[in-house]
This record gives sequence, structure tokens and C-alpha cells, in this order.
Amino acid sequence: MKRNKIAKTIAVLTAVFGFSTLMFAQEYKPFHSKDAGSFVASPSDVPGVLLSQDTATGEGTRIGKYTLSASERIRLSDLLITDGRYTMTAADGSTLSGRYEGNGSATSTPGVISWEVCGPVTSGTGRFDEARGAICFFGSGNLATGLFNEVSVGLLVSDDNRADDH
Repeated sequence: MKRNKIAKTIAVLTAVFGFSTLMFAQEYKPFHSKDAGSFVASPSDVPGVLLSQDTATGEGTRIGKYTLSASERIRLSDLLITDGRYTMTAADGSTLSGRYEGNGSATSTPGVISWEVCGPVTSGTGRFDEARGAICFFGSGNLATGLFNEVSVGLLVSDDNRADDH
């Protein structure tokens, strides 16, 4: 299962960056993190689609300890996840922000769903000023408690070498 997720991640990152960028992959460095938090889902302006607001705390390579704020739309008929947006805020106030989309699915545990979403890093501040790359999030959430946990993996480059210090 883990190899399958890694293969999917590599495929998505290749699609996001394209072959020409991956030829210069030496400037892109691996990124991974782990976080846990809570979510609140409410009806959106589209019937059959929920809007989820997520908050979490975590720790990752290149960012250290962080807080996560995210939101996404979830189509109930097939758990398609769209319009995902996130901001990871490091302890020093530097941020990484991006977009994502992907799919959710039911798990063998009643009331628990899992997801795989990916997308580009679109901006950064502080030591992540002009950051670029792509990140995939793999997680699960309990619909009854509103709690979730996830891991992320990706490739990230920042023009500021201070981003490598964490």
C-alpha cells in the first residue's frame, strides 16, 4: 500500500511539474510532514456539496512545527474533493500556501473517510518567499468526531536557503 501511494505521488508530481522541470530536479528537495486537527463541514452554495474548514498542528521537514488552515469542497455523491486551499504557517511566521484536489473514499471503519489530494505550492512568505513545488496530502477523518490526521509528501524549492535549516 505504501509503495502504491509513493508511486501515485511521483506520478502526480511529474504531471504537475512536467518533464522539463523534473530534468532540473536537483533544485527540488523532498518535503514531508504529519499533522492532526479538526474539521467542520457545512452546506455550500451547491446542492450535494459540502464546504469543509480544517485546522491542524504538525511538524515537517523544511518547515518545522506549523499550524495548518485549509478548506475544500466535497461532492457527497462520489467524495470528489475540489477547490482545496491550504496555508501552513511555521513557528517563525513564514508560510507555504497552495491548492489541491483529489478523491475521498469510505474506509472499513464506519464513519471514517480517507483522502488523497495533490496540488501546487502557489506562494510563500518569509523564508519561503517565492517557494514553488507540489504537495500531496494523504489522510483520514472521523465524521462523528470531526477529527483528522494526515501526512504530506512533495517536492519543494525556495530561493531562500534558510528554508533548509528546519
